[in-house]
Amino acid sequence: HKRWISIKNFARSLETEVMSSSVSCNLYVTPPKSARAFESHLDWMDVIVLQVVGTKDWTVWTDPLISLVPPDEKRKPDMKTEIQSTKHLQENVRLYPGDALYIPRGHLHNATTPSDSDSLSMHLTFGIEYFFETTIEALLHYAVSIFVASNKQDPSISDGGICGDTSHPSGLTYEVLLHYGISEIIRRTNCHGFGEKQEPKREPYNDAICSLRKSVPLHPQIQQIKGRSDKVIEQMYVDGVKAIPAQVSLVNTLSFIASVGADSSGQGNNNKSSEKSLGAVNYRYPGMSKDTYFSFRDDDECIKDIMHSSSSSNVSQQMLFQKFAQSFMEFAIDNIMFHDVKRKLETEVLRSRTHRWRNEDQILLNMFGSL
Repeated sequence: HKRWISIKNFARSLETEVMSSSVSCNLYVTPPKSARAFESHLDWMDVIVLQVVGTKDWTVWTDPLISLVPPDEKRKPDMKTEIQSTKHLQENVRLYPGDALYIPRGHLHNATTPSDSDSLSMHLTFGIEYFFETTIEALLHYAVSIFVASNKQDPSISDGGICGDTSHPSGLTYEVLLHYGISEIIRRTNCHGFGEKQEPKREPYNDAICSLRKSVPLHPQIQQIKGRSDKVIEQMYVDGVKAIPAQVSLVNTLSFIASVGADSSGQGNNNKSSEKSLGAVNYRYPGMSKDTYFSFRDDDECIKDIMHSSSSSNVSQQMLFQKFAQSFMEFAIDNIMFHDVKRKLETEVLRSRTHRWRNEDQILLNMFGSL
């Protein structure tokens, strides 16, 4: 989609129809006779496969490994998960030229050329990408930003935080902590994927939290297909906001920050795990600066005290953080209109798309001299 004009036009047409973060396209060419196109894996995007040349056999798991997997949670399954996955239903299908296949995000799949085929196989994969800024989770992050901006005169909200001076690497504001805390809850909840069973159930809020992983359909026809009108999305948003104060934990939030923090180069390290596969995306909440990563030194006494102690200081810090989350919830319910946060989401999607398309057009212009 960045090098082939006709593919670019098709991808952009699809992106405009579904109004996702973006639509990418990769071309896969596989040799004949049982050649594996790729190992079993899941994607954080919805996938549409178009078979172009030859045939290809696909296996798609009917149950998700990770339900509505966030971009930073993509991983290839380990051996234990591979064995476990064989207990779950799979659909096998052979694609011929002109056939299309839809694979929802979070579902394991693999592909091979048929053993009786003497020709190579070629297919296009269009990825309908749902970055953080186009999920219902994003609405909560935008609401947090509005909450803090609307209470600049209250130092407990605008400047409050842990570990003293918030300009220090380990001095985190409650605003930043709440952004990470929201993401931690959404990623560390059992949302019924068979690879999530180790995560906790958060009753009575489990369904409300899992709904925050869903995309916000911006096109009226997609809203109708998914049964997600603005009214339905608003209710999911409100239910999600109400769940946060009851579930947010300072210790769990700090643990999550440590897991997606920075390496020595200052880059996000959540792709460094051996469980991660190509295509995973560094964690970044909507509105987060590209340069904003946090990491904790092993000798950081303040963080160690909070994470590994039941002292009165620890309890006090947790109570202040939950009080901040409670204030956010009350403000968001009473003062932040759903259409305000949805408008911020739409504006960000449009801004990002305009910038990206301009850059892609320039690449093609440099290559071909005209579009």
